[in-house]
Amino acid sequence: MYRTSDIASMAHIHPNTVRFYERLGLISPVPRSANGYRIFDDRHLVQVNVLRCIYLDEWPGEAIRKASLHIVEALKVWDLAAARRHAQSYQSTIAAEAEKARQAIEILSQWAAHTAILSESGRASGDPSTAPTALAADDPLTSPETTGETLRKIISPRQVLCPRDVKNPRDVLNRREAATLIGVTPEALRNWERNDLIQVPRSGQHQTRFYGQREIQRLQVIYLLRQARFSMSAIHRCLSKLDAGHPEEALNALKLPHAEAVWTGDRWLAVLEMFAAKADEIDDLLRSLHR
Repeated sequence: MYRTSDIASMAHIHPNTVRFYERLGLISPVPRSANGYRIFDDRHLVQVNVLRCIYLDEWPGEAIRKASLHIVEALKVWDLAAARRHAQSYQSTIAAEAEKARQAIEILSQWAAHTAILSESGRASGDPSTAPTALAADDPLTSPETTGETLRKIISPRQVLCPRDVKNPRDVLNRREAATLIGVTPEALRNWERNDLIQVPRSGQHQTRFYGQREIQRLQVIYLLRQARFSMSAIHRCLSKLDAGHPEEALNALKLPHAEAVWTGDRWLAVLEMFAAKADEIDDLLRSLHR
């Protein structure tokens, strides 16, 4: 039997945090002694240690948080087999989010690289819109013909994939499929469209929306920036600059230096790696209970 201070000491957290977990109903009901003191047991200690690994300083995103709560609910009724299954699903969810972050970081890396090239060219010529001329002509990412234009194609909604260009139906997704791929709800995509973060092409009698590669890449960037806590208005300013043909001003609209655009993605990935490490701790703890 443990007191609140005992549980807090063993879990390396403040006693008020233990009381907070209890008040939110995140642990099993805690009985009280005749004089009103809480009486915790070993199951409560496991629950608190798991919660300590779930509730970190950073917000992990809705998908990860929802996955973690399945573990909490299973432990509250002490269903260890279900808790183990949910812990493994939790690890998979974090891994999937990390992969999406890496893909978005790659897009942002290209974005930042093109922006830096344009900025250097502008300083050299006195005209920030001037494309570079001293770059390797055979480099598809930095040649004068593709600098800026390649970037705009990456995530610009103005140049969209038309139905007649689609040779394989799998090349495009409907809204629900796109939402599932990105990891948000269809309503989130509607909200992004209502806020003019993306313009989605339509096709057919019913004007059904379809998402091609460019739309998906743009959604990946929007998702990453939202996870990094940028506001809708900041993202809108950024993408508006890009759509207007001013990629060199897009990062400035986020009020970030060019290099920090990639840093933003890297930082979010570091947060996910932190959650992954804690998810491994949860799995190890639950495994130890079966030994």
